[in-house]
Amino acid sequence: MRAKDSHTLPPVTVLMPVYNAEATIRNAIDSILTQTYPLFEFLIIDDGSSDTTPDIIASYSDIRIRCVRIEHQGLGAALNFGLQIATNEIIARMDADDISVPERLAVQVAEFVNLPDNTIMSNWYGLFSNSTLTGIVKGPVQHEQIYARLALHNEITHSGAVYRKSFINSEGGYCNQIFEDFELWIRIRNKANFVILPKVLTLVRVNLNSLSRASQIDKNGLILALLNRTACTPEQISREFKLHTLKAARQIPGWREYFFGSKNNARSLWLQTGLHAFLNPSILLALTATLLPDNLFRKFKDSQLRFRIMLFFLYLSPEISKIRKLLIEYNKTVSSRS
Repeated sequence: MRAKDSHTLPPVTVLMPVYNAEATIRNAIDSILTQTYPLFEFLIIDDGSSDTTPDIIASYSDIRIRCVRIEHQGLGAALNFGLQIATNEIIARMDADDISVPERLAVQVAEFVNLPDNTIMSNWYGLFSNSTLTGIVKGPVQHEQIYARLALHNEITHSGAVYRKSFINSEGGYCNQIFEDFELWIRIRNKANFVILPKVLTLVRVNLNSLSRASQIDKNGLILALLNRTACTPEQISREFKLHTLKAARQIPGWREYFFGSKNNARSLWLQTGLHAFLNPSILLALTATLLPDNLFRKFKDSQLRFRIMLFFLYLSPEISKIRKLLIEYNKTVSSRS
């Protein structure tokens, strides 16, 4: 464990791979350059962009930016390349279509330096579209809960992740396939210390129209295959993800099918658990949803109801009010540059 006082906080490398992100990259760059934490290198890996992304990056003269252009290889390869050339040991991830709130690095680094070297840190985050905050994602904050949730969901938002490059490199880095972050967290889960800060520090862009339905089905299939490759029976899930009861583990296969597979399979798996399915309010609601026609079922899932409810109860809080104002300002900036 490395404890440091506020006067000796270390420099950080903000690592942001980018590919054809001309529509969103200015907000991402601006959000890093306006961080209250001053000690960082902003390492941008341009993964062979063919649009105006390189010109936009070149328009910034801030000496903290270091942009390296490589031949297009994919996100995982671009991340691994960045980890090899990063100047600093502590890495703060950033995505080219997301936004970091101004205090993000200051809050994260102050906590991170006092945690073990194998720590993977992230934070609560907001979901947004244009200038509208659409939801708040409040994941579990302690290692044991985050570890157990990996049996179903990736609770670590990648564009808010902080870790030590030596730890990730020693574990082989990222795979060069879709959901490279989720695959990495699952692969290193028995060696990592997971932490989520209970503060909204990053904003993740939501664009439900960016994918065709066929493409979304393909992506869901890949997530389901990744999860089932690790553990698929309740007994395996209970053992490999350290769930305390087999009862809880019996619910997971149904949830996997509900989110990433077939609603009919989800319903069948839950009904096999007997009375437990009807005593769990979340499962009972999901079971009811599986009876809807396919198009209504998809709309229900895509509504992100849980995250919208969280936003509703926090809407007037000072923290969320500040974030909403931030989004409006960023949207004005984009409009003025158009």
